[in-house]
Amino acid sequence: MEKPQLRRVLGVVMVAIGLLQAGLGSLNNNLVFALLGLAYALIGVAYLWFEGDAFER
Repeated sequence: MEKPQLRRVLGVVMVAIGLLQAGLGSLNNNLVFALLGLAYALIGVAYLWFEGDAFER
């Protein structure tokens, strides 16, 4: 795989793991765990956003 494609995969995996953690945290009524998962997913979205800008240059 090329480097830009690997970076996109990394961002998507970060978002997926964060959403999974948020879902499991909410199912177990663990607010801190769920919020940290949402934060991780948002970091993944930001990573994809900024890396996407770098890919277009």
